[in-house]
Amino acid sequence: MKNKQDTPAQKAPNLNGLKEISTDKTFMLIEPGNLVLLTTRDNSKNNVMALSWIMPMDFAARFALVTGSWNYSCRALEKTRQCVLAIPPAGILKKAVSTGNLDGGEVDDKFAECGLTPLPARDVCAPLVAECIANIECKIVDRIKKHDIFILQGITAWLNPKLRKAKRVHAVGNGTFIEDGRTINLKKFMLKRPDIEDL
Repeated sequence: MKNKQDTPAQKAPNLNGLKEISTDKTFMLIEPGNLVLLTTRDNSKNNVMALSWIMPMDFAARFALVTGSWNYSCRALEKTRQCVLAIPPAGILKKAVSTGNLDGGEVDDKFAECGLTPLPARDVCAPLVAECIANIECKIVDRIKKHDIFILQGITAWLNPKLRKAKRVHAVGNGTFIEDGRTINLKKFMLKRPDIEDL
């Protein structure tokens, strides 16, 4: 049996001032990307919620999204298997965040309550969000229920040219967000994919 003092955790090496933090907080260090508005439509009712646990999976517009069965949006996703991912600009951050404070099952019109404008999508029943930089119409292609993960396939995408260069925001947990800063162009150092162009 090993002596406790021989285990790496007990050796307490010189960590040059590093401070241990709870692993429960580590998601705040690697949130995967932009704050997103997820829209759904259940029967005749539009719904919208703020979401940050989403990531692209490949170059073919496939995304993984995490949301739990406790919320109205999850139930609408399960029922319709369709949604829209809308990318809000920093200028509407408070409106975007407010969508996460209301329960879609209890509010008649979350869009109106949060000062957002729904627009009809072309290929899915969920609405687009007029105030957003871009909207991606998606269909669910898989569900990993054990981990509350939905796999989405983007089928149609819309860009608002007036907002193309608007700053976006990233959630870092506990109601804290980081706004896009300086853009650093390192294209000449990257291997190029000839089929991908800038927005």
